[in-house]
Amino acid sequence: MARKAPPAHERTGKGPQPQQKPPPPPSEKKVKPPPRKPVKERKLPPIKKKGRGKIWAGIIFIIIGIVILVALWGQSFLPFIGIIFILLAVYLIYKGLTDVDKVLVPLKITRAGKTRTKMVYKPKKTLNKGVILLLVVFIFFALPIFLTLFQFGNVTDQPYSIFNEGDGGCSTFREDIETKGYETSAIISSYAELRKFPEDYPLNRTVLFLIGPKAIFFPTGLIAIQQLLDSGGRLVIFQDMGTANEGLLFLGLWEVIGSLFGGTMDMSPLDIPFQDGFLCEGAGGNESCAAFTATLNLMGSDRNVRFWTASPLGASPSFTIIESAPGTVWLDLNKNFQQDPEDVSGSYGLIAASGAGNIVVISDPDILTNKLMTEPAYDNQLFASDLVDVITGSDTTWKIVFDEAHQVKTGYSSAFYFGMIIAVEDFLLLSWFFAPLGPYLAFRITKKFIPKAEKPMKVKLSQVKREGESLYAKRLNWFKRRRRYEKALALLYRRLRRSLEKTLDLKGFDVDEAVIRILGNYPEVDEKRLRKAFETFREVEKGRRVIYEQEFLKIFLEMRWISDLAAPKEHF
Repeated sequence: MARKAPPAHERTGKGPQPQQKPPPPPSEKKVKPPPRKPVKERKLPPIKKKGRGKIWAGIIFIIIGIVILVALWGQSFLPFIGIIFILLAVYLIYKGLTDVDKVLVPLKITRAGKTRTKMVYKPKKTLNKGVILLLVVFIFFALPIFLTLFQFGNVTDQPYSIFNEGDGGCSTFREDIETKGYETSAIISSYAELRKFPEDYPLNRTVLFLIGPKAIFFPTGLIAIQQLLDSGGRLVIFQDMGTANEGLLFLGLWEVIGSLFGGTMDMSPLDIPFQDGFLCEGAGGNESCAAFTATLNLMGSDRNVRFWTASPLGASPSFTIIESAPGTVWLDLNKNFQQDPEDVSGSYGLIAASGAGNIVVISDPDILTNKLMTEPAYDNQLFASDLVDVITGSDTTWKIVFDEAHQVKTGYSSAFYFGMIIAVEDFLLLSWFFAPLGPYLAFRITKKFIPKAEKPMKVKLSQVKREGESLYAKRLNWFKRRRRYEKALALLYRRLRRSLEKTLDLKGFDVDEAVIRILGNYPEVDEKRLRKAFETFREVEKGRRVIYEQEFLKIFLEMRWISDLAAPKEHF
């Protein structure tokens, strides 16, 4: 007989185990997750401003440029560094003002049928570049008129100007020349005037006086001076401390270039006649020691000429010394008006001429000022008269021209700005390189900043259906809102032709056939008016401008009249 298996607790050797209850069924109630801590959204600035650093950098550069100009004015090319700083500052301010800001705007986002609003940045221009450019151009060209009205820095106050009747001007010299019978004129812009008006400036009979130059000489502007000298004209330079050496350097370079093509070279570009320092007389101690008297002879008569702050003319192979200073003068190298051990006496030139005799240099412009010309103790007025007669051979048919463009300018002279504008214009129009590019650049710049005609906005057909408006009506309203009446009338005319083809049973639209059909139905209609209306419609379709709303309404009513004649019961 088979034995029964022992109970499980006997097999394991353990006591009886309690019976385990089945797990309870899952509850139908949803357990809410613990609440999350609210995330604080970072507040965004309403506008992200760009370009402010460029604007501040531009202001700093303008200040630096002005300081350099004031500190280094009249010292060769060094003031040009200040001009570069100012131009760079203008560029930085322009870039800063035209930079694109980002503005915080709400944007609706729809997902899964739910719409939420999110703040996003969108670009927004602060200023339009075209507006700024046109504003700068307007100010640049209107500034001479404004300065003339208020007379800032009048030209009659400029040192060595032939229009200045004060002690520092040279009006007496000009009046003496005109009394002798010479015709005089002044250049306030650029030397291009000499080439532009050959009848006013005959190059073979013109003397150019350059008195006290301080402004920078542009190499391209001196091409006209080289042509003046090559044609037989004369150049006379009066200077103590200034920029004449730079002008002579460029003239020498042009002569070197001309000699490569078969021309003559009368002057080396490295021969600079004007030397640094002041000629002084006496023991020194103050500025008055820089004044001395020299005996000069040009027309066989001795003239006691008073010099004020003369600089010596050095030994140069291209220039020959004609008159020298007395042996009692010494050279003040550091210009402190104190006779230091290194300041020694010597033979220093006062007047020199080039090898060809067409360039004369004189070491002091003050000898022509009204103060020294009218001093009865000196012969400055007689010497100036002798100088003009020697250069022209006492021939009063020669033209005497004074360069007022390169003199030092004080204040804000309207003549200075006007001359600068004309100089830039002459450079662009008369330069062999820029002249061909001028019309092209003008076209490109004008095309860039003239607003383009707006084109009708392209709209999807699905969007039009949602808005409950036809494409035709939407396009027509777009033209009317923007006052493009001729485009709207062209749309209406094309629709009128389609309507007439249908109602008048035309095989292809023809004006003559349409007029005949309409007159057949309405003989009393004025045929002349009818044909004139169709002619107006055709002109508008070809591009005739319709500017005013009244004209648009008049043409529209004519279309409505013709449409009613073709189908009176149908609305157009």
